[in-house]
Amino acid sequence: VYQARTTIEIQGMNEDFMHMKDVNPNAESNGWDPMLELQTQVRILQSRALLDRVAGKLKLEETPLVAPQTRLDAWRKALHLEPARPSDGREALISAAGRGILVRSQANTRLIEISCDSISPHMAADFVNTLASQFIEQNLEARWQTAQHTGEWLTRQMEDLRIKLEKSEDGMQAYAREAGLLFTQEKDNAAEANVKQLQDELFKAEA
Repeated sequence: VYQARTTIEIQGMNEDFMHMKDVNPNAESNGWDPMLELQTQVRILQSRALLDRVAGKLKLEETPLVAPQTRLDAWRKALHLEPARPSDGREALISAAGRGILVRSQANTRLIEISCDSISPHMAADFVNTLASQFIEQNLEARWQTAQHTGEWLTRQMEDLRIKLEKSEDGMQAYAREAGLLFTQEKDNAAEANVKQLQDELFKAEA
């Protein structure tokens, strides 16, 4: 049985990048526990969803004979014992892959070690490297989706404020005409200030 290992570092996201804490309801408070975050990432690395991505990337269905196998599977083969009865389909391949990996955090660090046992040294190496790369991609996708949702929310809020502002200005102009009043083109009112602030936050979120 061959074992491949890789180590990844979990870095906390800068929640206040470009003042994003002001517009992100999911920004962590001062009570955030880094060890809790580390254990969360360990569970994500072991998740069915991530293993499914890895299986698709490595095309395990096309090469099921070299999928990661446990030490017990290898001992059965070495001792000429009848192999465990396999299940059919993608689910069985992913379950077998999950049994062949070990994910654990290293004490007092932000490091997570991933190891994979397999009767194929190349498959063991490919699996841990692909698991790490897909984990990184999945995190980037999740953060990008969060930024998109924040941008969409800000766009809706800005549009609502703009409509309210236009209605208020129309009402003000109508009243001014009826009363014979003359308004200056002073633009520093509170509603426009709110619109400008939302525009600034939207540009930051899109950036």
